[in-house]
Amino acid sequence: MIRLIQTIPAGNALRLFLTPLEIATRWRVLRRTDDSFSDFDDKDAVLVYESTQAVSESVHVDSKKLVNGIRYYYRVYYSDGFRWIATESVSAIPESTYRADDNDVLSFVRERLQLGLVQAIIDKQLFPNSGKIAVLNAPPQFENAAFPVVTIHIDKDAPAERFLGESLYEDQIELTGDTWIETEGWLAQWSLSIIGWSMNPDERIALRNAIKRILLINLPVFDAWGMDQVSFDFSDSEDLNSYPAPIYQVITNFTCIAPAYVSASTGSRVSDVQLIVR
Repeated sequence: MIRLIQTIPAGNALRLFLTPLEIATRWRVLRRTDDSFSDFDDKDAVLVYESTQAVSESVHVDSKKLVNGIRYYYRVYYSDGFRWIATESVSAIPESTYRADDNDVLSFVRERLQLGLVQAIIDKQLFPNSGKIAVLNAPPQFENAAFPVVTIHIDKDAPAERFLGESLYEDQIELTGDTWIETEGWLAQWSLSIIGWSMNPDERIALRNAIKRILLINLPVFDAWGMDQVSFDFSDSEDLNSYPAPIYQVITNFTCIAPAYVSASTGSRVSDVQLIVR
């Protein structure tokens, strides 16, 4: 019998908790979009699971073309070798219940850089002709760029530390109902390239110092946001041939550890299942 059906936060899937009869030598789980099962070999039903093993309990995830928001009916049929025994139908509705609670490290660092550069211009640490310095997430187009400019992009976003069951935090129960909030994810190793572009080698020095000061003064902000082991180093580079004029770059390699996860509300539908002998 199906003793519990649980929605899976990703959506388009349901988790079935099965307790087969002790006399069962074979059993089948069928699915329909209505409660009109004809028999164990219903040709209009989807065969979700079939087993010839005698087990006390089984957990199966049904992800066969389920559509969120549609109610699906399940019925288990057991055979004792002589006849098929049908359980009462059980139904559930798959739905997506996860939400993105973590934040994008690149977007946050870009925001802090943009704010810091605005202040650096106000404090007369930098003197761009346009009166501002853009922070882009792609290389600038020379014809349209107002130098100096800063770009930032990801070199790496990968798991650094994983936990049992990919659970980053302990599950929590909501104050109302029987809904649990669970998380899936890990601590991620981030590596960003922050590049300052200038047409003047002396301006490059000022730009490097400004970027360095901005990152240093934001260390407590990064920490409060959840970023750990923040580190960065600098190097210079020149591109004298790719553009109509020489480009002088300061390259910052920025690394940190930050949580990467999604949280979801998970509820269960428990059914009191009765047997109908056919």
